[in-house]
Amino acid sequence: MNSQNKENNLKIGHINVRSLLPSFYKIKTLINDLELGILGVSESWLNNNTADADIHIQNFNFFRIDRESRGGGIGFYVRSDLNATVMDVVENKTGSFEQQWLILKINKVKIGLCVFYRPPNYNALTALHQLEDTIANVVPLTDELIIMGDININLLRYTNVTNQFDNLLDAFNCKQVVLNPTRYSREKASLIDVIILSDDRLLSGAVQHHDMHNHSDHQLIYCTLNIKISASKPKIIKYRNFKQFDINTFTQDLINLL
Repeated sequence: MNSQNKENNLKIGHINVRSLLPSFYKIKTLINDLELGILGVSESWLNNNTADADIHIQNFNFFRIDRESRGGGIGFYVRSDLNATVMDVVENKTGSFEQQWLILKINKVKIGLCVFYRPPNYNALTALHQLEDTIANVVPLTDELIIMGDININLLRYTNVTNQFDNLLDAFNCKQVVLNPTRYSREKASLIDVIILSDDRLLSGAVQHHDMHNHSDHQLIYCTLNIKISASKPKIIKYRNFKQFDINTFTQDLINLL
């Protein structure tokens, strides 16, 4: 196969980073090492004082929604050769349930791509209703859904809230594919970071976890999808080799041209 036509499966991930700037170089390294095409970021803690250049990763676009106050904030790193545009389907308010939606077009398939964050003090049922309303608006516009984020609902425990979460998934025939804890504290392990797919057949293999150690108490979760994309092309830099450059010879050549 011609290397220029080589295809790979799309890899996606999510991390509640709890402040992107201090962890930026770690995130940058992981995106490249794990060969992610898309990384959703929650709790970016960015504001208007953070320039795009400060969080730029080569060959990636960053779509961001900052919270006006401290904390929160969401965004997407999307490989620059992927066709992704912002969907204007939700209005975020400070301190509320935060959502960002993109439409991703791959091989004529329209994918609704979402990253979200629910602050712990924001009513869980209200957040689920808001997510349900948004999904209902997005479904007619897309062929598939990929939704990820920090729901701050421990899915390892059965409660009325987790039951409502399951009902939301059933209403749209979606599947939450993260099965193991994503956050560890001294008191407990919890599964609060999720990846939701409109069809679990999109998933190729199990969801993987990467420990963020001192950067965040949440794990980076990622998986491979049965969606083919073009392999990223290496950046080729051409330059002149001046190692053997001789200024006297160069000067004489110029004289001879006169």
